[in-house]
Amino acid sequence: KMQYIIIKDHKTGSTVSNKIKDCINSFYKNKISSRAFYKFWNMNDPSNKYICFIRNPYEIIVSGYLYHKRCGEKWCITKNWSYYNWWSSEHFLESEKVKNKEALDNSIFCKNISYQEKLNSLSQDDGIIFEMKHVAKLTIEGMCDFDYFESKNVMKVDLNNLIRNYKNEICKILDFLQINSNDQLISSLNKHNISEQKVNHHVTNTNLDENRYLQYFNDRLFEEFKLTYKEYIPKIERLGYNVHDYGDLFLR
Repeated sequence: KMQYIIIKDHKTGSTVSNKIKDCINSFYKNKISSRAFYKFWNMNDPSNKYICFIRNPYEIIVSGYLYHKRCGEKWCITKNWSYYNWWSSEHFLESEKVKNKEALDNSIFCKNISYQEKLNSLSQDDGIIFEMKHVAKLTIEGMCDFDYFESKNVMKVDLNNLIRNYKNEICKILDFLQINSNDQLISSLNKHNISEQKVNHHVTNTNLDENRYLQYFNDRLFEEFKLTYKEYIPKIERLGYNVHDYGDLFLR
């Protein structure tokens, strides 16, 4: 039997993808399951279909920086706590844990201080760089290393497109899932339209500015980005993004 699986990562749309999944599953029981962290789910069963949530790498960094400065996630606010703690024991396949042993072994990013305390102790530029080289790095590298975006059984959903063209993107998702939409389902799904929600503590880009990262990035940060992700720029471009010397990252 064909399975429908959402793959997402931290700050690529985890919250909204979960809401979409739960909403559809409330009409079609267990229609969709989800997997978190690209680094641990770089696989493809041709008999299944996958919906992969991706995001502008600059926005992953800025969103992560702002969110981790004030979120309440246990890994973020607890000293010497692994980023993958719960996921490693409850979610990842043993084979993937062996393959990604280095990432697991280095998933405590600070000594004797929580990740959140570390970010809040740094200047804005240094905090963004710290996020860029730690949590965001795991997300961006995992997303870029995913080998199956061009497979026929895989659909990419860019978070920015979802925010700006929510209803159209939802129709594409339903079509990919081979679900005949109806007014009740569409109405239920539309309740999770980020652009129409008043409050969501996971959302850091409250004005939904497409180029919000330009408010935070400067020449130093653009240069640090290029140095940090030098090997990944071709993969970022293959994902549909372009990285320019002056930092103008945009969807083609």
